[in-house]
Formats: sequence, C-alpha cells, structure tokens
Amino acid sequence: YEMRRFLMKRKNRNQQTGPAVRQAGSGRTTGLARRVIRARQLYFLLALPLIYLIIFAYVPMFGLQIAFKDYTFKGGIWGSEWVGFKHFIKFFTDRNFSTILINTLRVSIYSLVTTTFIPIILALCLNCLNNQKLKKTVQTLTYIPHFISVVVLVGMMTQMLNPIIGVYGNIVQSLTGSRPTDLFGIPSAFPHLYVWSGIWQNAGFNSIIY
Repeated sequence: YEMRRFLMKRKNRNQQTGPAVRQAGSGRTTGLARRVIRARQLYFLLALPLIYLIIFAYVPMFGLQIAFKDYTFKGGIWGSEWVGFKHFIKFFTDRNFSTILINTLRVSIYSLVTTTFIPIILALCLNCLNNQKLKKTVQTLTYIPHFISVVVLVGMMTQMLNPIIGVYGNIVQSLTGSRPTDLFGIPSAFPHLYVWSGIWQNAGFNSIIY
C-alpha cells in the first residue's frame, strides 16, 4: 500500500513538471533559432569556408585507405584488396630506408630553418626603407615569383643552369674556357637547389605576412 502511494505521488509530480520542462526546452530552441535567423548573413559566410574545408580537406581523407590496399585501377579505392600493413613493412624493411629517412630529415630541417628566418629578415629590411616607391617596387618584385607554378620554376632553373646553353654554362665557359659541371647531376647540390629555389619563390610573399 505504501509503495502504491509513493508511485502515485511520483507520477503526479512528473505530470506537473513535464509541461514546464517541455516549455523551457521549447523556449531555448526558439531563442537559438531567432539568433541564427538574426545573424544569418554571418552564418552564411561561415558556411562557405566550412563547405570548402569539408570538400577539399576531409572528403579526400577517405583516399588514405589506399596505403592499406593493393590498389588496382579496375578495383578502385573501395574495390581493391585489403592488405593491412604490407606496404609499410616493405618500406621500413627496405635497405634504402635509412638513407631516405636521413635525406628527408636533412632537407626538411634545412628548409624549415632557412624559410623561416629569411622572410622575417626581408620583412624587417623592407620596414626600414623610408623610400616608399623603392619599398613597393622591391616588395612587388619579391612576391611575384610566388604565383609562378613549380613546373615553370623547374623549367627556368633548367634553362639557366644548363652547362651548355644556360646562363650558368655561358658565364663559366667565358671565364674558364671549359665546360662547367652539370649541377643537376651532383647529388649533394640537390638540397641547395631545392631549398633556395623555394626561398626565391616564396620569401617575398611570406614577408608580407610577417
């Protein structure tokens, strides 16, 4: 009997508080909807970069599964055979793995150090110029290479550093009378060509940020 009275009181209490809770929840939902409608232009502007980020940053992440599959053109990403860590094991046990790792770390650290400090130094130098025309001219000339594609940049380097018909080859031949060494054929020259061509291309643009 006591248990029945307790259950009846609890039921009556729930019936009384239920509408109030639903009304409060409905009020919060209505208030949120009003705020969204009031600032709909801002939410629309926010939606554009979010959609761009989802399409070009998160959707392509599904393609990472290729690393765990024996990819075939016929099977595609989803239809290729799943092989787990087969390719990772093959890469880590390869006899050239240590050489690849060392070269990657060396070029990455070299590039990180130089591409960080040179744009800052360039930005400080431009900031110290009092001649505004000279300042704008140097700034324009240094950030224009940023808009050159990598393919065009490599083509320019090939033409300029060619030991036979390039600017580098002609200068060395005129000074020494002999054909210079092909820089692209020297393994130790690759890190310097890679890093400093990137600095020439991006230092001006990065200096604007600093």
